[in-house]
Amino acid sequence: MSDYENSPNHDPKLDKDLIDFIDENPWFNSDPVLREAAIELDSRLHLEGVPSGKARFRHVEDQLRKAYADRFYDVPDRKLTWSDIADPNERRAAKQGYERTKVKFPKMSEAQFLKDFLNG
Repeated sequence: MSDYENSPNHDPKLDKDLIDFIDENPWFNSDPVLREAAIELDSRLHLEGVPSGKARFRHVEDQLRKAYADRFYDVPDRKLTWSDIADPNERRAAKQGYERTKVKFPKMSEAQFLKDFLNG
């Protein structure tokens, strides 16, 4: 094991989250501008006290997609999930809202509801 893996700061879950992020975002290893911007934004979020993990990585990706839309023209939008709603109480309320919405609008997809909810 490396010194890093033995250090008290080593978080195997964070390693997995980072590997998943890189696997889901091939631009990270192919576009140096986006990679540097992602690292800078992630560092800034770290200094602001935003916890590490999937939610922070999603936030980084979302901000990059807004700031560098022209570089994402051939990259499909990331599929939104319930975990994009960080607050558990808000997530529970959103799921209940989705169930009520499905009664009125049966063709409303979960993805469309989440997009409307998160952007509205």
